[in-house]
Order: sequence, then C-alpha cells, then structure tokens
Amino acid sequence: MLGQYLRKKTKRILLSLGRSVNKTGIPPNAITLSAIVLSIISSFFITKQENVLALMFVILTGLCDLLDGAMARAGKKATKFGNYLDAMVDRIAEIIIYLGFALLGYGVEAFLAISTSMLVTYGKARVAQVVQISNEEWPAVGERIDRFILLILSLVVISIYQEEIVYRVSLIIISTVAFIGSVQRMIYAKRLIEKAGFK
Repeated sequence: MLGQYLRKKTKRILLSLGRSVNKTGIPPNAITLSAIVLSIISSFFITKQENVLALMFVILTGLCDLLDGAMARAGKKATKFGNYLDAMVDRIAEIIIYLGFALLGYGVEAFLAISTSMLVTYGKARVAQVVQISNEEWPAVGERIDRFILLILSLVVISIYQEEIVYRVSLIIISTVAFIGSVQRMIYAKRLIEKAGFK
C-alpha cells in the first residue's frame, strides 16, 4: 500500500542516486548482500536495547534494499539472479532483525511478526507456480515496505518509551497488518486461479 506510493514518488531520486553509486564501481549485488551485515548489527542493538542505533541500522538496511535495484536499473545491470538474490536477502534480513526481538524476550510476538511476513511473500510466490501472474494490481497491504515503515515507527516509539507493552504492541501491529495482507493475497490468488479456468 505505502510501498507502491513511495516507489512512484522516489523512483527518479533513487535512479539518480543509483547512477551516482554506480560510478564507484560497487556492484549492485554487493549492496544487496551488505543488507545482511547491517541487519545483524540492527539485531544486536535491539538485543541491547540500544534502540536509536538499532533504528539507524534498520534504516540503512532498508536503503540497501532500495538502492541495489536502483543501481541495477540505472546501470542497465538488472539480472534474473540479482532479482532473486534481492528477494532472498530481504527475507534473511527481516528474519535476522526480528530475531533480535526474540532474543530480547519477545519470542512469541517476533515469531508472529516473521511468520505473517513470510505468509505475505509466499501468498504471491506460490500462486505463480499454479498460474501465470504479473506484479501488477496485487493487494499491497502488509507488503515489505509497509512492514518496514511500521518497524521503523515502532523503533521510534520504543526509543522514547522503553516499556514491555510497547515492544509487544508494536510487534502485534506488524503481525496484524501482515496477516491482513496475506488474507487479501489468498483471496486475490483464488480469483486469478478461477480466471485462468481452474478451481
């Protein structure tokens, strides 16, 4: 939902930034993989309740996700493997970040957040094995950028109010939004399958 809006609004800025970074000679896949390192650092700071630092590194992790694709498009370096690697690293980074909350003592809430997040992703990926799909017009509630924005906002609030209830409620909100998104995608997938002539 927010992701689609932000992608449209920031497309030109990101392409310009992508061109600038391309001049350094750093390949897009290196930026992609750096998100794993940054997410590990984010997770570490979450476990230490250094929430401002955690917030900074979570934002950097998200910027890597935006920048690698912009670099690939700007430099005409987009590849099928690069697209696949980006998607896999996104999932890995997300799991690592929520692991920080689990290690801090919010295991159930972190489990729900990551489980529902994976459901949103799988809801689209699985139907692609049944019928041909496009990336257009999919329900966008709870997509990765939505969850990332909620995570950033949660860390902002947690930085101000380091209360147990704030941690729990923040993770439950993320889980709820992701669950709604997964249900939306299931309904949409059913329509696509029926439209293709299957039951």
